[in-house]
Amino acid sequence: GEDRYETATIIAEAGWETSDTVVVADGLDEISLDAVEETAIELGAPIIYTHGDDVPVEVEHAVDEIGASEATVITCIVIHYHL
Repeated sequence: GEDRYETATIIAEAGWETSDTVVVADGLDEISLDAVEETAIELGAPIIYTHGDDVPVEVEHAVDEIGASEATVITCIVIHYHL
């Protein structure tokens, strides 16, 4: 694909004819990549990347094609405290 979003959707559509669940992660959140991969393997589900809170059209299409009705969302939340 042209970028990680398109590549992930191509892999999802080619690797899964159907899947009840997809693993969703922000494609720019490199801190969570290990958790994303581990969760996808554990669930036997494809990984779908968003761009922050924007869901690219090809991602929506891939989820529809796969027929997923559930999503496991992996995110990294960083909290800064002033001590």
